[in-house]
Amino acid sequence: MDGVEQSQNSEGLQSSSDPSDAHYTTIVKALTEGRVIAFLGAGVNLWDRTSQKQWQKGVELPSGNDLSLYLAKEFSTTTRFPF
Repeated sequence: MDGVEQSQNSEGLQSSSDPSDAHYTTIVKALTEGRVIAFLGAGVNLWDRTSQKQWQKGVELPSGNDLSLYLAKEFSTTTRFPF
């Protein structure tokens, strides 16, 4: 595997000499034990949407901009926010 030595630790988890692998192993273990909460930021729901695809109410979650435009239309406001 690209020159990175693989081994199995005492808990049966795969480990390697790559420091980032040790970090990911620690995070995954903490997640599965409930000691870490994964927080996903704004826009995570847009990962498979292309920039050309229009938001469809009831089909997918809106972006922040989609939501602000929708609410402005719903409440007939002409105020434009700097989004």
